[in-house]
Amino acid sequence: MRFLVDFTAGRLARWLRLCGFDTAFSLTQDAGGLISWARREGRLVLSRSSKLKLKFPKDVFLLSDDHLEFQLRQVLGELGLWRAFSPFTRCPLCNSPIQSIEKGTAEGVVPPYVFQTQDEFGYCPSCRHYYWKATHWEAIRRRIDQIAQPKLEENARTMNDGP
Repeated sequence: MRFLVDFTAGRLARWLRLCGFDTAFSLTQDAGGLISWARREGRLVLSRSSKLKLKFPKDVFLLSDDHLEFQLRQVLGELGLWRAFSPFTRCPLCNSPIQSIEKGTAEGVVPPYVFQTQDEFGYCPSCRHYYWKATHWEAIRRRIDQIAQPKLEENARTMNDGP
């Protein structure tokens, strides 16, 4: 599923990218332009604007909260995407897919300590940013897991309660 997050939920775009979803972001307040962009690229608009949802009900997914965690839970839950995400596969800055690269390719580009202590590196060919699993990666992973945990536990209970 591809998303277009509007100016009402900017932080959500970055976190959806961190979860591996193709997510564009728009600062425009021009509803017509936003919807045209979404339709042209086959994207679902994510917005907090009830006016936009009323005007374009099939193109807009209305976010019911302004807190990031609740927005992520709502999008992943209501659209049935709990198991579809693949964290750290898209660049959180520009949305391009991150490519795995050989360790030697990162030598001289990443800090020496990082090169010595890390074995796996990713690279964004669009914005030329390098990625590795440092302490920030663990913190982001924990936050994603915390956001997903309530729904995953609910799914497990439902499956165990069976007929």
